[in-house]
Amino acid sequence: MAVKSSSMKSAPVAGLAPPVPNTGVTRENVIWCYRMLLGREPENEAAIDSKLRRSSTDELLREFLTSREFLNSKRNTTRPAFFSSTNLPIVVEFEPSAEDLARLVERVRRTWRGLGESKPHWSVLSQKEFLPDNIDATRDTFHRSGAADLELVLATIRRAGRDSTEFSTVHEYGCGLGRITNHLAAAFEKVIGCDISAPHLNLAREHSAAIGVSNIEYREISIPDYGIHEPIDLWFSLIVLQHNPPPVIFTILRHMLAALRPGGLAIFQVPTYAVGYRFKVREYLEKSKDTKSMEMHVLPQRAIFDLIRQSNCQLLEIIEDGWVGDGNWLSNTFVVGRPAA
Repeated sequence: MAVKSSSMKSAPVAGLAPPVPNTGVTRENVIWCYRMLLGREPENEAAIDSKLRRSSTDELLREFLTSREFLNSKRNTTRPAFFSSTNLPIVVEFEPSAEDLARLVERVRRTWRGLGESKPHWSVLSQKEFLPDNIDATRDTFHRSGAADLELVLATIRRAGRDSTEFSTVHEYGCGLGRITNHLAAAFEKVIGCDISAPHLNLAREHSAAIGVSNIEYREISIPDYGIHEPIDLWFSLIVLQHNPPPVIFTILRHMLAALRPGGLAIFQVPTYAVGYRFKVREYLEKSKDTKSMEMHVLPQRAIFDLIRQSNCQLLEIIEDGWVGDGNWLSNTFVVGRPAA
């Protein structure tokens, strides 16, 4: 976070709350502190506004890092477990046969169709306030939370030295209920929201229609194209790929990078290491057929680096993002571009 200061103060107006001072602390700073340090969304807008009044980003960070919630959380670690010298390279198969790949994709589809039918909002943001019994009171909060992810996309584009106006269409992979999609639609000419779960997509279409958003095309993902039918301007995926087995993540990224147009940009998050993680295709397919539970998977950095190189694209940024809160896991956000012709 960039630290700025201001000596200007605004006098409060009688009967009104004092204005938020210009301290350099942004709404994005506050939301990311909640997510990365506490592992949750802010309670409400009032909680965000109160943090915006901190005198600097240093003060904001100190408040979170010394809070009882953080000190009692699993995120309070100065040395994540994956840095241990006892941890060995993980075993991950990610290039199966076409038949096995189809079986893996269908398994993912069944899992997420079930989640979409039973607890769709919770499956996107796994917090108790978004369970079916609570969602009537929290639905607006759920959908508003996607605004912070739009700011993340726009800030990442700026760090890449680009302007959002260069991209007319954005593909969102794993759009779920449109939580982020509708906010993207306010910033880009067209959004293509892809998801593997028909129940999620049906609810997303209903919500977009209800709020009058008409520049979104929702697509159900299928093989072999994974919702990619045209050259890609901008591709975005957050806390989605991790719920697919490594061969599926690998194949999705390979298709996406091949479709990235000259000058195109991709922003995506993937867990890249987990202590003791192992994935062998046949072992996985032969184990329990229970597909009701949300799974977490890994694709090693080296596999992603190889894909980027083989696709003649360029790695612009790699960030340790904290999206997987367990200290035994490492998650990275990648920013990849295809050089302009």
